[in-house]
Amino acid sequence: MEGSEGNDMRVAVVCEALAAGMKREEIIHLFEGQADFDEKTSARYVDYIIAKEYHAWKCEMLHDRCSSLVDCDNCEWRKITPIENVVEQVTAR
Repeated sequence: MEGSEGNDMRVAVVCEALAAGMKREEIIHLFEGQADFDEKTSARYVDYIIAKEYHAWKCEMLHDRCSSLVDCDNCEWRKITPIENVVEQVTAR
């Protein structure tokens, strides 16, 4: 993950990991496989995101900032039937 999109994707990963309940150390180690991994640098950024209380990104923001790194066409979340469709199906019976 390089450049602006790569940095934004790293922020998104940290936010998603926090929302999933992962601990600080676990999140830092998510990035060990990156060629430019530096534990102190990663810890500083993770700590910053925790301190600022960032939230998980909505799909729109992820697509806007990291579009070349995401595949919205094959996203499992997009395959879930929206609640509005379920309500329409139930009330039509």
